[in-house]
This record gives sequence, C-alpha cells and structure tokens, in this order.
Amino acid sequence: RILCNYADKYVPTSFVIFNKPGGGGAIGQQYGALAEPDGYTLTLITTSLTIHPLLKEVKYDYKSFEPIIQVTEVPDILMVRREDNQLNTIKKFLEYAKKNPEVITIATSGRGSTDHFTALSLEKEAGLKFSLVPYGADAKVGLLGGHVSAAVGGPEDLRGMPDLKAIIVFSEDRIPELPNVPTAKELGINWVSSVWRGMAAPKGTPSEVVNYLHDVFKKVLEDGEFQIAMKKIGMRAIYLNGENFTKKIENQAEKYKELLSTTK
Repeated sequence: RILCNYADKYVPTSFVIFNKPGGGGAIGQQYGALAEPDGYTLTLITTSLTIHPLLKEVKYDYKSFEPIIQVTEVPDILMVRREDNQLNTIKKFLEYAKKNPEVITIATSGRGSTDHFTALSLEKEAGLKFSLVPYGADAKVGLLGGHVSAAVGGPEDLRGMPDLKAIIVFSEDRIPELPNVPTAKELGINWVSSVWRGMAAPKGTPSEVVNYLHDVFKKVLEDGEFQIAMKKIGMRAIYLNGENFTKKIENQAEKYKELLSTTK
C-alpha cells in the first residue's frame, strides 16, 4: 500500500489496490498469474511464490510471472529469550542442541513458510535435530510465553520486545539493524533466507511495459518520503532490477525444492 500510494506521484493515473486473500497468498498469486499480460494487473509477489507450487495444487509457478522489481527484503533470524541462560548466545545454543537432540523446540509460522524452511536448513546444515512447532499466527507468541525454546522470524519481531534476542541472522552479510549478530554463513551454516517482496506482471507482458513500470517503481524506492514511511514499519527499500530479481527467485525455488527432497 505504501508503494502504490507513492507510485501515484509518478504516473498519470492511480494505482488501485485489489485484495485477493486466501491460501497464504496463493489465491492472489494465481489471479495475478492468469491476468491479461497488458500491464494493467500487477501482483505484489512474495517468497511464498517459490513455496506454494511445491506444496499444493496451483495453476501457476514463479515462471508464470515477469518480475519487475524487488521492493524490500527482510532476512530470517533465530530468536531466543534474553533470560534463557542455556541458549542466549549462539555458542550456548549450538552446544546445547548437539548434546540434547530434539529437546530444543523452535516455533515457526507453519509448514511451508520461509521460517519453517530456515529451521529445517539449520538442522541439516549444522547436523542438529529440533522439535519444530508450527504456529498459525506469529511464532514469537509461543516464545514470549515460554512455550518454546526459540523462534524463527524477522528483525521487525524484536521491535518493542526487550525480552527477545536474535542469535543468528540468515543473510549474506550482517545487517544494520543487528550489527552484532553473526550470520549463519559465519558459523559455517550455508543457508541464506529472507522474506522478499516485489512487483511482477503476468508472463508475456511486453518488455516496454515492464521497463516503464520498473522505472516508475524505482523512482518510488529512491523517494525519501517513501523510505521514511518504510522505516516506520520496520522495513528498508532494497532494490533489485527485474533481471536480478528473476535470478534470485529461480535460485530460491531450486533451494526449497532440494531441501524438501531431503527432509520430511
């Protein structure tokens, strides 16, 4: 909504937001994928685009879209309770997990979510075994209540939550919001995971239309007022052009497919 509100400044008409809820985003993505490729129906695609086709019957996959631009990206983090002296540093966490397989419980937002894949990858890459607990809502709720040992979420989950602490961030590099938190790669865990969001058109949309829309949205991402509005909701504008965004989506889809084939 923030993106489209600011995009109205750069086009002669207005963007109309049309909600198609359901299926964790699958209904809206399918609607967008099957729309006329004329540039008038766009879809805010998210990481779930690379997951739903692996887990359920849908009439689309990531190849059904023409990615225009990545707008933002939020890396996954592993959180624990700050007061939990057994787990509140990454060294303690990994040592305890190795000595106590399946004792650590990790909350995720549900099977097939990006945080679920992150927990699975942490098990696989670090040679550990957890008990994963799917939550229908925010995974940090179980952590705050002391019902689980840890949770996977995003940096925004720590806003106003002094009782929670991040001990791993699953990004390529350390992030400005958590400069003292090591990346999984620093620990020898080869997994990068994030929730990204971007704009896409149906496959077959003319390249000149895609390029025009890209330039409009890029102006928005560079708009200082837009950047301030994003910061207020705990996000940053993180730009990728259509080509690089497409490569990222393809790579992530393959990673998830491979991970599913090696785990239950």
